[in-house]
Amino acid sequence: MPNRFAPHHPPTRPNGACIQGEFTGVVVTEEGRAGASDLVVESSRAFGIVVSWRIFGNLVPIWLTALTVLRHRRLRRRTGHHD
Repeated sequence: MPNRFAPHHPPTRPNGACIQGEFTGVVVTEEGRAGASDLVVESSRAFGIVVSWRIFGNLVPIWLTALTVLRHRRLRRRTGHHD
C-alpha cells in the first residue's frame, strides 16, 4: 500500500500552495474471530476496515469544503431536491 494518496501536490516554492497526505494505519477486523490472525479475510464473513490518515497543507480547507459541497449536492439530487 502506498504511504501517500491523491491529491498529492507538494509546494513548489516556500509557502506555495500544497496539499499532501499520508496513511498512518490500516486495521482489518473480522466478526466472531478471536486469537491470532492468519492475514486472510474470509469473504463470506462480515469484516471491517478502519483506515486512518493525516492530511496537511494550506489547500486542505479548500479541498475539504469542495468535497462537502459535492456530497451535499449529490445527496439533494438523490432525494429529489434540485439546486
